[in-house]
Amino acid sequence: MEDDNRPQNSDSDVTLWDYSLRVYADKVVSQACLAAQDTYNVDVCLLLYLAWLAHRGEQISKSQLGQVVNACEDWRNAVVLPLRKQRRRWKAVDSESWEYAALKRLEQQAERDQLQAMEASFSHIFQAEASGGTARQSDIAYCLSENLKTLAAALSLPESALADFRGALDGV
Repeated sequence: MEDDNRPQNSDSDVTLWDYSLRVYADKVVSQACLAAQDTYNVDVCLLLYLAWLAHRGEQISKSQLGQVVNACEDWRNAVVLPLRKQRRRWKAVDSESWEYAALKRLEQQAERDQLQAMEASFSHIFQAEASGGTARQSDIAYCLSENLKTLAAALSLPESALADFRGALDGV
């Protein structure tokens, strides 16, 4: 049996999408994600991506984070955010309408596409920098903390801005 320093309780083969669905299904996690999104304009997909990396025992550098954000920024701005805006408008008017349901499905598919692009960028970025650009740790909580510190610094947020998300993941 090989020891590659992955966390003992980690399933390193789980896709980002499957991990995100499992984690986001927890009400406390989803509420923390939405609070970070609505209060600090933090991309929920990015939060889930960073948690997935931590689950795999990966720490992200500021440079790597920038590469991931750049890889998805156009898609998020052109597709995900406009769909979210329209869905929220329809929800305020009639959350039971077929239009609202259709917009919700489209937004979820756009987020799935974004997560898949992020996962593809993970493979490209992390494997390209495997010679020293990535820290692999056996402590998921440590990796998550470091990944969220990197995000907070990149967004000029206080580290406390992401504390609820970090705490929510403790129960998952």
